[in-house]
Amino acid sequence: MQKSFCWVIQLFSLVCTVKGYYDPKAVSDKTCSLPVEEAGVIWDSICFLCLLLQRRVFLSFYFLHVTAELQASAKQAFRGFELFRASIVKNIKFHQQVERKSLSQLKRSMQRIRSKQQKYKGGHKTSEDSTESHTAEAKRGKRGSRKKWHQPWMDHASGDANIIYL
Repeated sequence: MQKSFCWVIQLFSLVCTVKGYYDPKAVSDKTCSLPVEEAGVIWDSICFLCLLLQRRVFLSFYFLHVTAELQASAKQAFRGFELFRASIVKNIKFHQQVERKSLSQLKRSMQRIRSKQQKYKGGHKTSEDSTESHTAEAKRGKRGSRKKWHQPWMDHASGDANIIYL
């Protein structure tokens, strides 16, 4: 069979891989070289069965459903991330706008304070002498019109003699 059907044996790799089964002198024909040391149909059939099993698994409805679900989940996660990022950007822009508004209000109030200070400093320099005399009189008048802190209910016109202690 080895000599007449050499092409069938080589095509399907139908060679026995058991050591010592073939005589090396009988097999070493120059017209037909048999793959004695190589794996034969058994390994090919194992690989074929693995391919069939993979095909069966990867084309099953459950596997296709799981992959579609994972893809949809990944798309939703990406969209959710984009929405989250957009909300963060919106919040940042809002806070920046509020900060700019607050800063502009602060600048306006500082400008008003500066203008009032300039006005006060300008008026204060021209009438320094007259204001000093007014402040001295006001200090003297405040001391005389104050009520005693330990007797706020007493009117100073009534005097201390009208109080009756029990």
